[in-house]
Amino acid sequence: MGRGAINAHLQAIKDQILAEVPEVDVSEVMEQVEELLDLSITAGEFVI
Repeated sequence: MGRGAINAHLQAIKDQILAEVPEVDVSEVMEQVEELLDLSITAGEFVI
């Protein structure tokens, strides 16, 4: 079996796996990450 045939088989396997995996919605997690980043860069009081 040549390299091209192996790549074609691997591509077919990948396509089949991706077809069976549901899409994942990470928008809620991204919102939480953005909020955390915003909090981490907010300057607090500085006492000298």
